[in-house]
Amino acid sequence: MVNSRKRLPPLQNLEAFEAAARHLSFTRAAEEINLSQSAVSRQIKHLEQSMGVQLFTRTHKTLELTKAGRTLLDGIERSLTELRRTVETIENDRSPTVTISASMAIASFWLLPRIAEFKDRNPDIRVRVIAVDGEDYAAIRNNDSDFTILYDQGQCGGQVCIGLFEEVIFPACTPAYLKGRTFTSIADLSREKLIDFEVRHLRTVKGWPDWFTRAGCQTRGIDYTLSVSNYDLACRAAYAGQGVMLMWAYVAPLADFASGVLVRPIDDIVNTGHVEYLVHDAALERSRPHMVFRDWIVEYARRTNEATQAFLVS
Repeated sequence: MVNSRKRLPPLQNLEAFEAAARHLSFTRAAEEINLSQSAVSRQIKHLEQSMGVQLFTRTHKTLELTKAGRTLLDGIERSLTELRRTVETIENDRSPTVTISASMAIASFWLLPRIAEFKDRNPDIRVRVIAVDGEDYAAIRNNDSDFTILYDQGQCGGQVCIGLFEEVIFPACTPAYLKGRTFTSIADLSREKLIDFEVRHLRTVKGWPDWFTRAGCQTRGIDYTLSVSNYDLACRAAYAGQGVMLMWAYVAPLADFASGVLVRPIDDIVNTGHVEYLVHDAALERSRPHMVFRDWIVEYARRTNEATQAFLVS
């Protein structure tokens, strides 16, 4: 068996080089790794001699990497990143925590109601849910989550991207609001008390006017009874009988429709063809706890889709 370390320069020399290359300063590198400046300089000189190349261009006031120096730094950084991920994988297997981020609507209405199911099956895996208010998908991406649920595949950025739900949108209200009202066409709905909420993050449906257009109905001047800032508030207003809201099928509370708490005032739906995706870094595929969680999310989404399709055609 070949000893791979025989082909490497001394690791302390590589450590000194990495710190100096990152800071472009022997002094700051020495402070970071608790050596004298002269010791750092000697280690880098030994490294250059052993490799037979110059790694830095030295002047009186500046320190710059040569082409060989940049190549070596890139290789060290890639190796350190891989080593860091390996250590994190081992630590997660010992005391695993899985973090997932999503919009407030998906976290509140889809994920949390069933997370106990996952915990019952996997009591050794801790789950952390990050819900981003205001449906801000840029904020959903910009955190340290292992998994994110994102709208539209174009946001996946080269990561593993698994489709969960198609975007299907339909009107909903309470039976109390519907009582005494008769809809002979979709145009009748446009004259009702419509609850609006901000959906600026979406690339497709931009609220009621857009929904009516996609459903094949041209409307003039919709008068909103109530406008709110997020999906949760729209749901609360609809449950209170204040009007009709647009509901996304994959977060629809199907049990409340089955029990008669909510109803669909008309059968019309809009399927935009867009999809919510589960996104994660490929490195997580080496982590058993993360793959257990991913498999559960995908299976839960499959069951959600089956139940939603049955509901929409009933």
